[in-house]
Amino acid sequence: SCSIAVVTTPTGIGCNLENNVNAKICNFNDVREMNLAINQLINDDTLRVTIAYNGFQFAKKFVWEDQILMLEQKYRQWLS
Repeated sequence: SCSIAVVTTPTGIGCNLENNVNAKICNFNDVREMNLAINQLINDDTLRVTIAYNGFQFAKKFVWEDQILMLEQKYRQWLS
């Protein structure tokens, strides 16, 4: 994590994030909603800093070595 507020959709890691807590979660293909979320973060310093901090705390739980092992296990499962 780069300690920045994130605007995303509920896919991948985004489905594990909480809207207005550690990210701004927008519906798929909703450009208007994404635009509003970005503008809200630009104009609301407190929200932007809070989401960035919470997102960084969330991301710290992910250790590269653990993620690699989980991914390797998943690939082995798919191949068997």
